[in-house]
Amino acid sequence: MSRLRGLTTLEKTFAAAHADKGLLCEVQPLKSGKEESLVEYDQPLFLITGTYAGYKFVLGNCRTDAKGMVVHFEATAVPVQRGKTGFRAFCTDDSGLLWFDPDGSATNCLKSRRLLQE
Repeated sequence: MSRLRGLTTLEKTFAAAHADKGLLCEVQPLKSGKEESLVEYDQPLFLITGTYAGYKFVLGNCRTDAKGMVVHFEATAVPVQRGKTGFRAFCTDDSGLLWFDPDGSATNCLKSRRLLQE
């Protein structure tokens, strides 16, 4: 949950510093070093590896506006081994709200949008 919350913060920070690009859509460019690194934004390690604490993180389903700026993203975290590394899936989008799916499905998490009560 905290990793997804941190990702939302990172996205907003990146977008504020890159008004011509908008939100960040892919993690891969961060690995390649060909594009600007987010080290200055305290890029979390899980964005580079794709996993953290038994969960696999995916950033995607980005949409752009008429000017080509990324204005929407979705991020999910699902157990690498359901029942062993975790049970529930967690997800968020550019709204910053956190949702969960009790059965560990990223698709269902984004579809049902069960609000996480912390």
